[in-house]
Amino acid sequence: MIRELLEAKVRSARGSLRSSTDDRLRAPLFGALSLFFCVGLYRSTFWLVLNIRALEPVGELLIQKLLAITFVMFLGLLTFSSIVAVFGTFYLADDLDFLMAHPIPRDSMFGARFLEAMAQASWVVLFFAMPPFIAVGRGMDASWMYYVMLPGVLIPFVAIPTALASLAALGLSNALIADRMRDSALFLGMMALGSLFIA
Repeated sequence: MIRELLEAKVRSARGSLRSSTDDRLRAPLFGALSLFFCVGLYRSTFWLVLNIRALEPVGELLIQKLLAITFVMFLGLLTFSSIVAVFGTFYLADDLDFLMAHPIPRDSMFGARFLEAMAQASWVVLFFAMPPFIAVGRGMDASWMYYVMLPGVLIPFVAIPTALASLAALGLSNALIADRMRDSALFLGMMALGSLFIA
């Protein structure tokens, strides 16, 4: 069921892109600029790693610190974008009324929305993070295991902020609903007391 929900979302997004002439012209331009930026990011990172590595004996330590700073920066971007994406996909999507009217299992609904939010929040980070990490591996003469394990590190790295943002969004929505229900119960109780006094 999760796959069917994601496929329907992809078909809907693809259809909206085809229907707009501006988007069809914008996509190749955006792709070319993104590719140009990724190549520049790769070359500049590779040059920086080679120059830092030449600083013996602290070169490798500086590269480790640079990678740590990069991960912290990406984590901040992912946290902010995950919060926005989770609220957009879980509560503000246009197709929520249509989907809630059908007998879709709650687990499948949550799983599909979680994967959609993770994709929306992390595709930019993954797309622009791969060139620097590949450049670091090449500059440090890393083995082939580095490149094999790189997706295994980045995918959990982008999933954790989305999971935390989902928990925060669900907790906040439940708290607001509980406050609203408590206020409604208090209002109804006051109305009942008022009607007793009037009677």
